[in-house]
Formats: sequence, C-alpha cells, structure tokens
Amino acid sequence: MFSSVNPFSVIFADKLESDDREPVFTFDVSGSSYGILVPNMFFWIQLLTIMALQGLVLAAFSTLTYRLIVKQRGMSTCYLFGFGFVIPMCLLLPRHLIAAFDIRNKVLKFMMSGILPTTTMFHCSEAMYGFCPPFVEASPASYAIYSASAMELKYDPKTGKPMKATTKEKLQRIGKFGIYVVVLGGYLSVVAPFNYMPFEGPGADVSGFMKLFSAGQLLNNLAAGVVFQLYLTTCCEGLLAATCALGGVQANEVMHNPIFTSNSPSDFWGRKWNSVVHGVLKVTFFIQPKIDLLEKTSNQLVA
Repeated sequence: MFSSVNPFSVIFADKLESDDREPVFTFDVSGSSYGILVPNMFFWIQLLTIMALQGLVLAAFSTLTYRLIVKQRGMSTCYLFGFGFVIPMCLLLPRHLIAAFDIRNKVLKFMMSGILPTTTMFHCSEAMYGFCPPFVEASPASYAIYSASAMELKYDPKTGKPMKATTKEKLQRIGKFGIYVVVLGGYLSVVAPFNYMPFEGPGADVSGFMKLFSAGQLLNNLAAGVVFQLYLTTCCEGLLAATCALGGVQANEVMHNPIFTSNSPSDFWGRKWNSVVHGVLKVTFFIQPKIDLLEKTSNQLVA
C-alpha cells in the first residue's frame, strides 16, 4: 500500500515564522560582528508555488470573465457574475488558501492576498463597465494575457499586441530583481537586530504629541518606510522578471524609489508609488466615469 502525501503539505511544511538561518561566515567591523546568510530556499519554493497557483486561478477567472462579462456587457448576467462571483472570490479565496496551506509568513500572506486579488477586482470592474483598453478584448487570449498579469503590460500602439521582450531585456529584469534581493537582505541585516528601530527614540522628558516629532522617532519611521518600500519593490521586480522572462512580454515599472525621488505628495502617490494600482484606479474610478458623467450631462442639456 502506498501512502498518499499531499504535496502542498510538504511544500508549506516550513512556516517561516522566524529566521533561524545560520551565517555561512562571519566577520568583524569596528568591534561588531556581522554574518552572511544564504537565501532560504523554502521561502522561494513557497513563493513560486503561490505564484503558480494564482496564475492558474487567474487564467480560469479571465476565461470566465471574457465569456460572461466582456461578451455580455450591459446584461444582468454580466453584473451578477462580476459582483456575485468574481469580486467575492477575490476577497474570500486568498483567506481560505492561507488557512488551507497554513501560511504564516507575512510576506507570503501579502503576496497571496495583496497584489493579484486587488488587480483582478479592478480588471473585473473594467470589464463590467467597458473601461478596458480596446485591443485587449479582441480575443480570449488577448484578454487572458491582460487580465492574468499583475503587472501593467506594454502594448504596441500600432498592432495593439503586447510588446515582446528581448533576451537582453529578460536578463536585465532578472538581474535587477537579484540586485533588489541583495539590497533588501543587506538592509534587513542592519535594521532587523534593532527591531526596525535603529535610532534612539524620544527621551523620558518628551511626552505627549511631541514624541511623534522627535528626531529619533522620525528617523525610525523613515527606516520602517524604507523596509516596506524595499519589500514591495522586490516583490514587484520579481513579478516583472517573471512576466518578462516567462511570459516573454514587456511591462511597465511599478515602483520608482518614491521615498527618495518624489518632489511632492502628488508626485509620490501619482507617479512614483505603485503605478499599477494608480493606473487602474485612474482609469476605473476617475477618468472614464468623469467622461461618462460629462457626456451624460451634455446630452441632458442638449435635450
């Protein structure tokens, strides 16, 4: 008798709740000891498994969305399927998968529930109300590529097809992702031992609201913000590398080092931070609805 083993229970056996890696070698600098850690392969295996599962789910969703929403836009079944199935599944499915696989690592939880489900809900809204770029609805395959990608693809304005990635561009994407992995690991090595608060906080003589504006508190906030930016940038660079290397198509940058290159809050949120969500929000909730409202108002005035 052969015992059946659930492969997912093996893949997600390591819960990755704490970093128990041992340095491969250590060195001393100015009296302080530092060590070099190798990547945890279980983390990357679990991350790739999550991405593969999400890809399969999104492929199924995009097929159903094209047939039941895009091709039936304006009918009651279109909105019933979108609001009654796709959007609720985007909210509920990640939670059930996290519980089923007993995923406890915060980064993996974020990857499971934070990026692709969000973009899928926005793409569903685009499909229901006709905000998709015209060329992505030319065929089920075109829509599947557009809908199943978490990244914002580059399209050829003449052909309306995704722009192909060259071998050089694929290698550049993979190399950039590798650089961010190293940078993130190095930065965490510096701030993690201090519980992500490497600077001395406000003294006992500072109380109340002024604690928020002490130099140490502001610098610790900056240090924590850089951690989040590096995590998000590294995750997005990994998705960009996968889109480019595996999908063979080009995609737009997502993060543009917003903390250190933004000139204003509008520049930060509008141009530098998470351009994927910004672009979808702009098309779905701002530009197209505004155009529709203006057209409706104009028609009413003419009538």
